[in-house]
Amino acid sequence: MGRTVWAVTFVLVLISAVHAQQDWCDLIPTPKVKKVVYCESLPIGTTQGGGYAISLESKFFDGLRRTIADGRVRFHKDGQDVSAYPGAFLVAVEKRSLVITSSSGIVILSGTSTRTDQPTTPRKVRLRWLDSSGVSSREITADLEEVQEAWPELSFPRIWYRAKIEGVSEPLNAELEVNLIDEKGNVLGQVKRFL
Repeated sequence: MGRTVWAVTFVLVLISAVHAQQDWCDLIPTPKVKKVVYCESLPIGTTQGGGYAISLESKFFDGLRRTIADGRVRFHKDGQDVSAYPGAFLVAVEKRSLVITSSSGIVILSGTSTRTDQPTTPRKVRLRWLDSSGVSSREITADLEEVQEAWPELSFPRIWYRAKIEGVSEPLNAELEVNLIDEKGNVLGQVKRFL
């Protein structure tokens, strides 16, 4: 009982601190307005229903700048024009944890990142680069590796999934579609967007 009260109090204090420093919309990984300068971890979105947050990770994305000139999207890094994805990067997938305050003031935690061997666990990721007509110019499927990070503050380890994507030379201005696939081949969720 005491541990539960402490955990709920910790979450409420954390929420208050975060809320005091930034607007809640900043916590959503899918920005309404695209960033001009990207970081090493580039959030690309959340699957339908908010089930999984997906990001691309590589030092390549750190400092990558996006501009629009003459109606065309261009990318720059370290003062140089860049037109293609890096040859290799990681796709990181994490099950979303939602914090909801009910009308009675009770905090409900759902969608926790605890281990599950149910068929809804993502096992593969499929990336498709789409041209201007929506036709796939390239498709890569990779196995997702489960990563468990033990945090002393949490009673359960943080669970997320990653896959290394290699041999990519697709244009940065192509639309990217990411599908999460379970062990039976079912699509668990999809994110589709331009960088």
